[in-house]
Amino acid sequence: MGGMRGLKNRKKLSRKTSHRLAMLRNMVTSLIKHERIKTTTPKAKVLKPYAEKLIRYAKVGTDHSMKLAAAIVREQMALFKLFQVLGPRYAERNGGYTRIIKLAKPRKGDNAQMALIEFIDRDGELRVPKLARGVLGVGEKSSPPP
Repeated sequence: MGGMRGLKNRKKLSRKTSHRLAMLRNMVTSLIKHERIKTTTPKAKVLKPYAEKLIRYAKVGTDHSMKLAAAIVREQMALFKLFQVLGPRYAERNGGYTRIIKLAKPRKGDNAQMALIEFIDRDGELRVPKLARGVLGVGEKSSPPP
């Protein structure tokens, strides 16, 4: 009983628990709807495990996993998109469903560091995944002709 907690400590983002959880539920719902959102870097880092957990629920696809996801996702249409579009999209992938891209310009007003968090392997993504770069020949250095 007196063992270690084991990595259960998350960033609190200077908010009370109820506010933080409500904010994360709203953000993960927006991420599912739009597949890319702009937020601060610390919020994106805290949001990433929640989004990845929901994708794992969608990959399982059972009634129980849908109920678990429905407890987090705010909108019915986002829940359907999660299970009918995103779950099958990542069926063959073993994790790493999201990407955080830090933006160069901080936010005006409070100078907060901004980032984009997006799902990978989607239409209109900003960067090609590393696995696909070698297959597609994108981003490889070209050698001079012999």
